[in-house]
Order: sequence, then structure tokens, then C-alpha cells
Amino acid sequence: MKTHCNWTLALATSFLLAAAQAMAQAPMPMMANAGYGPMPPAVQQVGYHGCTSCSGAGCNACMGAPIAGGFRLTNIGHRHGGQGACGGCGTNCGGACGVGGGACGGQACGVGGLGGALGGLGAGLFGAIQAKQSSRYGGFGTQMHGQQNGPFGGGGCCTPIWHDFHVEAMHLRRDDAGDSTALTSRGVSGDVVLSTDDLDLGDAYGFRATYAYLIKPSTNLELTYFGSQNWDEAASVTGASDLFSVFSNFGTFPPPPQQGFQQTVDAAVFHGIEYESELHNVELNCRRRWVSGNCLLHGSTLFGVRHISLDEEFSHDTLVADGGFLNYDVETENQLTGVQIGGDMFVCVSPRFKFGAEIEAGIYGNSSDYGANVNTREITTDVNGNVLSTTDANPINESDDKTDVAFVAEAGLIGLYKITPRLTLRGGYTALFIDGVALAPENLNVQESPFSTVGRTVDVDNNGEVFYHGANLGITWMW
Repeated sequence: MKTHCNWTLALATSFLLAAAQAMAQAPMPMMANAGYGPMPPAVQQVGYHGCTSCSGAGCNACMGAPIAGGFRLTNIGHRHGGQGACGGCGTNCGGACGVGGGACGGQACGVGGLGGALGGLGAGLFGAIQAKQSSRYGGFGTQMHGQQNGPFGGGGCCTPIWHDFHVEAMHLRRDDAGDSTALTSRGVSGDVVLSTDDLDLGDAYGFRATYAYLIKPSTNLELTYFGSQNWDEAASVTGASDLFSVFSNFGTFPPPPQQGFQQTVDAAVFHGIEYESELHNVELNCRRRWVSGNCLLHGSTLFGVRHISLDEEFSHDTLVADGGFLNYDVETENQLTGVQIGGDMFVCVSPRFKFGAEIEAGIYGNSSDYGANVNTREITTDVNGNVLSTTDANPINESDDKTDVAFVAEAGLIGLYKITPRLTLRGGYTALFIDGVALAPENLNVQESPFSTVGRTVDVDNNGEVFYHGANLGITWMW
């Protein structure tokens, strides 16, 4: 009877090994995971822990719940490693229960018997095969540092990219203030010593945050905000009453004194400019994720709505030796709202590390507002410097608004490194291009006199374009 039991177990073990080898050589489904059955393509999934060895303690010791709950969707059944047909087998069955080690046969196999040894061997080999597959198909924790597929595993190459919440510090650089405008020369028709090119807007820092909500398999809604970047830059030049203004064509047509040029902007001792710009972005996207059959490529497509707010202020100040001055302030507001499409593509370098790119673009309606305020003071003195008269010209206050079409495109390179099943480090480089906006420096009216409303044309210029780029670093988190 004992011999018959041993041969029966030997045959069962051989069948088990043959089945395991066939499974190892068979093509894997598009989406699979260690200890999981075949699944529909591109389901959302989070970190998973497969049990590969009971360490002689019996398979019941490996029946803990998957990390972070396994699959996100309750309508997809799942099981985790260690819940095979092992029964209560322990050290009496060879001590190598493994994942799904169904050939143990319970405690009755005998201590050190052939059946126990073969049963343990079969279960152990089957567990090893499953462990190898789990490192590719999502078993976080099935690799140790330094092994072939990277440190500690990851979410698995066949696990879709997923997060519930994402936050990162976002650096953006803006290289210029729009079209170049010369404002000041040293001497009549001399060298230009002050222009909008002197504004080095440089770097600004803000943040980006995203909340994702799964609405059906492989599809989620994403609410994203980024912004709070504020660029504030100034430039100025001083002189010995030798600064001349663009308003007088750099001193080439001196007007009569009553028109104010020579008392406010020409033969000046100071000309200065200051520029402030602030950016905010909110978007709601529906994203559909997919994974290639070999689990090498991860991608998604998205469609959504986006709103961008770009508010700007620009001021140009002058001062002459007698105390006369000009303050010319311009404000613009841009409210862009529209739809966008886009997507991303990642390569799974290892179960922990993915690298890829993302792009999104759309057509927007832009509601632009323009407002300008010009204040001047003319001071007349005699040859001894005594003030003869002080005149505050009537301030110029003007405004305009316009609705037009704008274009927005954003692209970025992104790297994802999974630290734990729930926590992923995210970093990359982002570029943002906006066309069809009203920039404050471009709405400074240098073609007409700033001292009178007669003949002035009030029209917002919303043909500007702006380009931002910079690095970002943060984390994604799932619960």
C-alpha cells in the first residue's frame, strides 16, 4: 500500500511538472499577474504580493491579503499566491509547499518518504516557475535587490500605470516677454539702452497635483491643477539727462513743450520697466489606459477640458531732472477654455522603472481684457531751477476686451520609479506653448502720444505667444 501511494504520488508529480512546464512555455495573456487568472485587457490594477515559499510553515501561512487590495475593480475576481490546493501540508511533505503546491497530499504522505520528497519537489518547482512569472506580471516583492529584473520587483511590467493622487514641485522657465520693443536710447537716436529684451523672466516655481478616479476598467477621470508660478522682473537705466524715449521717436521730433515730451520722457535721468506675469491651469480629462501584449509598452489616450488663466502687468516709468515723470501701466487678463486630446507612451525598462513621454493639445476660446492707465506730471522751471508751474495731465484710462481663438500644446518626458507598491517617484521635463494671448508688454501703445486721448486707438492685441519649459519632481500615491 505504501509503495502504491508512492507511485501514485510520483505520477501526480510528473503530471504537475509537465503542466508547469507547459504553462511556462505558453504565451502569456495580454494582462496577467502572479496567482491571477486571465483578465480583460488593460484593467486597472495596483500592487500585488505573491507568496512563493511557505518556508516550511505550511501553505496556510501565505494566505495574507494582496497589498493595496489587489485589483481595483470588484467585478473582477482574483486570488493570490499561496491559496492553491496545498491543504495543511508542512515539513512532513518536504517543506517546499510553494505557490499552488497541490501535490502535497497532506500530512499523511509520510516523513521523508518518496511521495513526500517528490511532492515537495514538484510543488517547489512549480512555485519557482510561478515566482519567475510573477516578477514580470506584477508580483511586487518577488524579486530581491540585484536580481535580473531590478531591485525588489515593482508593480510588474504587465501592471497598468496607476495612481490615486499625484503631487510634484514644478519649475517653469520663461525666456522672453514677447515681441522685442525698444524703449530708450542714450542720446538722440543713439544706442538703445532699454528694451523689453532686458527683462530676464527666468525661473518660477509652483506645483502640480492630480486626483484620479476609476470609472470603469482601464478608464479613469483625472482632475489636475498646476500653476502658482509668478514671474516678476524689472530693468532700468540712468543717465545725465541724456535718455530719450520711444514716444518721441528717440528725440528726433521734439514737440512743443506743452505736449509734454521734453518735460516727462526726454532728456531724462531715469527710465525703467517692470513686468509681472502669473499662470494657473485646471483640467479634467478622461484617460483610457492600455498595455501591449508583451507588456513592454504602456500607453493611454485622453480627452478632456482645460482652463488656463494668464494675468499680466507691465509698467514703464520715466523721470526728468526737474521732477517731471510719466507712469504708464498696462494690465491684461487671458481666460482660455477649450477641449484637448492627447496621450502618453511608456517603456517598461524593469518592473520598477518606466520611462516615456506625454503630449496633449487643444483649440481654445480666449477672452482677453486690456486696461491701461497713464499718469504724467510736467514741471516747468526757470534757468535757476525755480519751479514756475506744475501740471498734472488728465490721466488716460482705457480698456478693451476681445474673444478670439487660441492654441495650447503641452509635452513632457516622464520617468516613474516604484519605491513601494503604493508609492512611486515621478520626475521629468515639461514644455508648454500658448498662442493667441494678450501679453502686457505688447499692449504698451508706443505709436501714439501718451499725453492726450485725441486720436488714440484702443484695441487689445491678443496675438502674443509664450513658451514655458522646466523640470518637475514629485510622487504618486495609491490607496
